[in-house]
Amino acid sequence: MSVNSDKNKISVSAEELQKQKEFTALVSDIVKHRFEEAPKAFVHTYGCQGNVADGERLKGMLEQMGYVMTETLEDADLVLYNTCAIREHAEDRMYGNVDKLADDKPYPLYTFKVSKESEVLIFTNGYTHMYLDDPANEPLYNKDGFLEMSVSPIVAPDAPTYVTLDFEQGIPVALNGEKMSATEIVLALNKIGGANGIGLLDIVENRLVGIKCRGVYETPAGSILYAGHEYLESVTLDKMTARKKQEIAISYADLVYNGLWFSPLREALAAFVDKTQEMVTGKVRLKLYKGNMINAGVWSPYSLYSEEIATFGESD
Repeated sequence: MSVNSDKNKISVSAEELQKQKEFTALVSDIVKHRFEEAPKAFVHTYGCQGNVADGERLKGMLEQMGYVMTETLEDADLVLYNTCAIREHAEDRMYGNVDKLADDKPYPLYTFKVSKESEVLIFTNGYTHMYLDDPANEPLYNKDGFLEMSVSPIVAPDAPTYVTLDFEQGIPVALNGEKMSATEIVLALNKIGGANGIGLLDIVENRLVGIKCRGVYETPAGSILYAGHEYLESVTLDKMTARKKQEIAISYADLVYNGLWFSPLREALAAFVDKTQEMVTGKVRLKLYKGNMINAGVWSPYSLYSEEIATFGESD
C-alpha cells in the first residue's frame, strides 16, 4: 500500500486488494462453518482488545436480562463469539499455518436461550443485520420470518379494523370498552396492530458514541397508544402547553436513550409531563388499515374544543 502525494490518496495494489478479498472470504467461510448448525441463532461478536473481559461482561449482562446458557448450539437463541479468534484463524489459513477448518480451534464462545421464567420484550422488536447496514437496501418485510410481531402492510387485511382506547390522566385503562392492565392492553394491541401491519419503523439512529446505526423496528401496540394519546391531547391540551411538551420531548428522549433515567433533569421534565396529563382523560377511536392509523373519533369531558365557536356556518 502506498500514498500518492499528488492526489493525497491511498492506493492499493491489485495484489493487496486480492489478499483482502481472500481474507474476507475466509472469515465468512469460518463463521458459516462454525454456525451452520444453528442458522436461526442470533450471532453477536465482541472485539479484540480485552476480549475475554468483553465476553464475560456481555455474558453477565445477558444473564441479568433473563438469558440462560445452553450446552448445545442447536438450542441457542443467541450466540456470542470472539471476532479476533475468527480473524486469527483466517490469518493462519491464509498463510498456510492451518489447512482445514478445525472444530477444535479454541473459540471463546457462549450460547444462550431465553429463560421460560423471564419476561420477554413485549413493546418492541428490533433488527440490525449486515443486509440492513446499507441504507440503500429495502427491509424485506414480505420475506417469511423477517417480521415477528407484524405483517407487511401489503398482505394486511383489505378491510379496516377499528379500536377504541380509554385514557385516564394520560394512562390507557381500557381497550374496546374492556378494562385492562397496561400489560394486557399492550399484548392485545400487538396482535391487533401487528395483523394490520401497524408500527413498522426503518430508522438511522444517532448513537451516544457519535456513530449512525440503522435499525428496523416493530412496535404495533406502542404506535397505536402513541397515536391515540396524541389524538386525545389535541382536544385537551391548550396550544402553549402542547407546544412546550413537544419541545422538551427531544431532551427527554435523549436523557432516557443515554441512560440518564435517574438524573435530576429527567425527573424535573417528568414532573412537567405529569402536570400536563391531569385533564388528558377520554376516549379515542382509530381505524387501522394496511399500516395506517386513521383518526376516527375523540371524546373527553375536559375537551377544550367548542363546536359552537369552531363551526363555520353561513353567518361566518
